[in-house]
Amino acid sequence: MHVYSNNSELARLSQAQGAALEHVEDRVRRAEVAARKRVTDLLQRVGCGSETYAAAMECVRLHARVVIHFHPDRLSNKRITVAEALLAEGTYRNQFETGLSTGSLSAFPGGARDTWEEVLFGGAYHREALTGPQRPKYGALELVRYPDGPIPRFGSCYFVLRPSVATRTSFTFMGCEDPQAIERLGLIDRMDCVLDALLSEIEGGGTTTPPWPPFRAPTLGVLNPTVPHLLEILLQLAEPRRGQRGTRAGHAGGSTSPWPGRPATRRRALGG
Repeated sequence: MHVYSNNSELARLSQAQGAALEHVEDRVRRAEVAARKRVTDLLQRVGCGSETYAAAMECVRLHARVVIHFHPDRLSNKRITVAEALLAEGTYRNQFETGLSTGSLSAFPGGARDTWEEVLFGGAYHREALTGPQRPKYGALELVRYPDGPIPRFGSCYFVLRPSVATRTSFTFMGCEDPQAIERLGLIDRMDCVLDALLSEIEGGGTTTPPWPPFRAPTLGVLNPTVPHLLEILLQLAEPRRGQRGTRAGHAGGSTSPWPGRPATRRRALGG
């Protein structure tokens, strides 16, 4: 997941960030027509109406929130904990700045993270060899509201970002390191390429098999998911958030599950 500024803030983007955004938009524009047809065919196979899908996508656009997980006690390259750094600086930094990750520790020139960002964003960050604050930050789109966040293996705490952040974010299915990530890019109001992959996985059995950690888990942490059930869940995003104080960001979550049998940590969300 890569965070950009929305239309009212485009003038504040650096040249590299603007180029990255344009590249993602171009990839989405070229792929979404074919993806939309595949989604339409799938909906017909499982007996879902296009109106229900459209309503669910509108709920995602308006109400799904971007979440960034973090482990508060991890030590950064400044030899202070993440929690201490957040308190002192008020800034969530990327791996190029902190040297921390629960995923691939490869944020250096020629590393795996550096390479996949070059592919996903059309080399926008490599024309001037940028490795600092302008590089992407990674999170997940909260399609299912779990108390421990959408992808807790990436952190026992998480920030629920303002709704406007989703309008300046790009998404993919699986992680950004996946070879097919560039074919599954989306924006919050143009998600057909992402949903094409997500709904196909559910139709195929609803089990995710990420390359790491080596386990099999229900798609989005939903046991025995079906496409109609997922659309029903997405429609529920329009309902007020429950069990959280107000609408402030930064809610922390544990691994306790209110749904019996739901895996508390073994799930994958949309994002990087």
